[in-house]
Amino acid sequence: MVVPPSTIHNYFNLIGIDETTARSEPPYISGPSALNGNRTFGGLLVSQAVNSFTTLFPGHVPHTINYKFVTTEGDVYSTSKGIHIAVQTRAPLHFKVHHFEDAKIASVLAYQNGKLVGIGHIRSTNEAQLLDNSYCKCIDYEPPDQYPKLGEVALTRPSPLREFFLVKYDYFEELSKYPLDVRFIESPLYTTSKVDKTAAWLKIRNDFRDDVKSSDGLSVALFMSDFIILRVVLEIYQKSNFIMQGSSLHHSVWIHDTNPDPLGWYLIVSECEIISHGRARISMRLFNELRKCVLTVIQEAYFQPTAKSKSKL
Repeated sequence: MVVPPSTIHNYFNLIGIDETTARSEPPYISGPSALNGNRTFGGLLVSQAVNSFTTLFPGHVPHTINYKFVTTEGDVYSTSKGIHIAVQTRAPLHFKVHHFEDAKIASVLAYQNGKLVGIGHIRSTNEAQLLDNSYCKCIDYEPPDQYPKLGEVALTRPSPLREFFLVKYDYFEELSKYPLDVRFIESPLYTTSKVDKTAAWLKIRNDFRDDVKSSDGLSVALFMSDFIILRVVLEIYQKSNFIMQGSSLHHSVWIHDTNPDPLGWYLIVSECEIISHGRARISMRLFNELRKCVLTVIQEAYFQPTAKSKSKL
């Protein structure tokens, strides 16, 4: 269960402890699929890992990020619906940054309660040398105001899909607790394309605008980079009548724009390229309002069944 934040100021503001360590303060928001509400959202972990690097090395421009979600014995909790990685939402995170080649290559180790919970590798330059985004073609979707708000999404779906979302599925209610305005476009259970994909417009909600600085654009984009990224796989499974639980394992990001608007609309488009033996490879791109690609993301995730659905979708 997601606990809605009262502020997100702590999400994008890290404190430098010394020359190699930065700290962030809880509470953190949990992932939308966290069964007990105490598993920190992966996008926030990635965002803060990169933010710790730019806080300690402000003259560097990151262009490539590889982040691994790590757990050790004692950090995993089990429920009747499976085993889940738990980076707690109410304990501070410390980020230890090791670097060489004048910080053009760095590793970021995330710790919570003295235990390693994440490993990031960051490549950067002193001046912006970003991956060309001209090959990243944006689908010609309508602008965000043409799509329903979260509270209206289920009502726009045809029956029996509408009943499935309203009666058996609290996913949209969980997403409404995030500090994001979300406008769903399509997903495998409600597709407008020949290829299964999830697409949605996102932006920071108006009631959190004052918590975000003009320099927070990259942190906000990285926060969004993990949002509903597993949805495309979960719904592909649902089309085959299986209900699954997913966990992110490895999150890679290529940055095309290091100064995006922190308060603007962003279009995310996710596709699943491979599903095999409970593992999936998901590709996602995040575009700004001008349809220019800001981030390219590849994620590996693990899925396991929680139930066999009897729904007739």
